[in-house]
Parts: sequence; C-alpha cells; structure tokens
Amino acid sequence: MSENFNLLEEKWIPVKRQSGAEEWIRPAQIVEGQKDDPIVRFNAPRPDFNTGFLQFMVCLLQTCCAPTTPREWRKWFDQAPTVEELDRLFEPDKDAFNLLGDGPRFMQDLERKESWEVCSVSALLVDLPGSQGLKNNTDHFAHRVVDLGLSLPAVALAIFNLQQNSPSGGRGHRTSARGGAPLSVIPVFRGDIWLTSWACVSEKQLAPSTIRNRPFPWLYQCRNSRGGRKLVANECSIWEVLWACPRRIVLMPSATGVCSIFGNIPFPVVKNVYIEAYGNNYDSSDWKHPHSAYYTKDEIQLPYNPRSGQLGFRNWHHLTYGGKSVNPSRAVADALIRLARMGAEIQTLSFGFEMSNAKVLSWRYRELPFFCCEKETQNSIRAVSDLLVSWSEVAFKELTKVLQVSLSVSMIPKEYSDEFWRKLDPEFF
Repeated sequence: MSENFNLLEEKWIPVKRQSGAEEWIRPAQIVEGQKDDPIVRFNAPRPDFNTGFLQFMVCLLQTCCAPTTPREWRKWFDQAPTVEELDRLFEPDKDAFNLLGDGPRFMQDLERKESWEVCSVSALLVDLPGSQGLKNNTDHFAHRVVDLGLSLPAVALAIFNLQQNSPSGGRGHRTSARGGAPLSVIPVFRGDIWLTSWACVSEKQLAPSTIRNRPFPWLYQCRNSRGGRKLVANECSIWEVLWACPRRIVLMPSATGVCSIFGNIPFPVVKNVYIEAYGNNYDSSDWKHPHSAYYTKDEIQLPYNPRSGQLGFRNWHHLTYGGKSVNPSRAVADALIRLARMGAEIQTLSFGFEMSNAKVLSWRYRELPFFCCEKETQNSIRAVSDLLVSWSEVAFKELTKVLQVSLSVSMIPKEYSDEFWRKLDPEFF
C-alpha cells in the first residue's frame, strides 16, 4: 500500500466477475477480462456503495477519457480499451487522487485546523446518526454503531458519496451541486459494468478557460460560503459538477482495526474526521449534473429528488423520455440517441436516498425498462403513458372518496397512495 493511498494505483474497488470470482481492483482494471470473464457488478455489502463505485468510475472516465466524436465513443463500446490505455489516460490526474498525505487529498479540504470539530467517521454515512444525533440522543430510528471504523476503501467511497449526495446538514453544511440527496437516473447494461460505465460517458465539450481549470475542487482553496456566498458554474471547469465538494472534511490519522463495512480486510481504519461548516456553496439551479433529470418550476430547472412512489410507471416515461417540463438526465438522453438503432438490451437505473432534511426515510433503487427507439416512437410511448397515468389518478381519487367514507376519516394515509401505485406497476410494464 502506498503512503498516500492513491485511488488510481490501489486495489480498493470490490467487484464480482461473471465466473463468480470476487476480487479487488484498481480503476483501470475495470476492463480486465472483458472478453472472457467480465465484471458483472460491484461487490460492496451496501447498495449505496455499489452505486457509488459505479458513479466514481463514470465520473473518472468522463473526466479523463471523454470521446470527442460519436465514432470514438462507439469504438470503446464495441471493444473495450486495454488496462494500459486507461492507465495512460488517468496518469495526468493521478495527483488529485491521493486519499492521504501532506498535499491535496481526495475530496478533502486543503485547510486543516485542529480547531475544527472532531466527529465520528459515521458522519460520512448519511443513514447513520451524526454527532448531534448522538449527543441529543435523537437517533431512535437509526442503528447506533459503537466504535465505528471505516477502512481506507470504505472511507474513500463514503466521502465520495457524501459529497455527491450531501443532504441538508444543519447551519453552514452545504448540499450537493444538485441539491440535497438527489435522484440519479442512468442507463445500465445488466451484468456488464464496463458497458454500463461507458454508456454514461458523454462526448467532450468545448469549454472556455475558467478561474478553476481543473475539475477537482480539493486542489483549490475552499470558497468560504459564510453569508451565502456561492460558487458559480462559469468560474469552474465544466466537469467540476462531477466532483463537487460542498462539505469541508479532513480524515484524521488511521489505525489498525476492523472495517464496519467490509469486515477484516488488510487496510488501515479511520475512526474520526475533522469537519467544518461553510464549504463550497453550489446553487443546484446553476449546475447541471449529467446523472440528474430536471423539472421546470417557475422557469427554473431543478433536479429530481427520490420521493415515495416516484420510481414506478407514474414517472417512468418522463424520467426516460422527458416531457413538457421535464428533461431526462444527459446520460439517459445520450443513450437514447446512441443506442436507438443498435437494438441494445438496456434499462434505466434510478437510485438515491429519500430524505426529510437530514433524516433518511428510505433508500430508493429501481431498474425499469428502457426502450431505445426513434423520436416518433418515444412520443407515442409518452402519450400512451400520460393517458394511463391520468386514468389511474382518476381511479385513485374515486377510491380515496370511498375509503374516506368507509373509514370515517378526512385524510387517507400516505401509505395507501404508495401501495396503489406500486400494485399498478406490473400491469403497466
């Protein structure tokens, strides 16, 4: 293990291959064995870690390997690059991926003050109670983990996940570049991690020179947001949105121990972190993330958040094909254009934490059909889906009236609505 634990050099990503073999890889090895024994899934025990590893790979490929033309994209879709090719393309940005050390650290603040608040490493996991929850004993519905420790692979992914999805976290603790706890919607090839990762990569965009030309905000001094000061998109690299760092975090020294996520693996464990408020303040209406679908409200485009009942047929056609006030994620829109004539079997994957402020309500994860078709067919699918949803809404309103009378209540519990839409899903698809 290197002293700086460089995330492009270390084997820190757990995967499972088609043969059933389980191993740890470094990022460039995502294509290793693609012809004979491809990687079929990430192999973490937490579902949000598996989607996090996928997003990390997509962000890395987008930043370092973006194709310049559709033909270039198709070349790697038809035949994966070699490990050596990826290593060569990752090399120029290797300095940005040190998790430890004296220089810039991956997704951590350049400033390191011992006066900052010392928190349990559990603060990096949105589903576990933070220091305030533990102090005030308000963690009644979350499992309190005693002496929690995260190995270096686990803590690296936990930081990435928190910065990508950071929910509202109290005064000065900023949300992600697409708001608090966003919904991600991406195309997936079931059982093929390389194709899924590459399907989410967009073509390179020409971008003007900016104050921050590299997309890694931890290479720069934090833009202190006390007083509401914002970091605007036109000051930064076009792909900073992939690596946005709203939270000010610094890992404290690691030690030996057992990882609370991966168990007894041969990596040091981190138990505490320094945390400070007023990190980079990203306005989610200013930044556009390629994994988020956006809806228009008061002429402003806002990213979707996971909500109860949202990941079924009621919203499927809008998240996949867009609509009057909805734009699908760029990853999905690109896949529609690229794959419409290829006959590829593909699905959409929607995932994210449903939150109420800083409290986790549920983890949302749903794979749904994705018909890669021409524009005319997309319009037909949208029209039929809108009609079926309208009829279903009318039926639910009538059912609600009957239930209100029979139960002698003025309001029907929210769970009834969730169950209604959930039971209609199989009939629709």
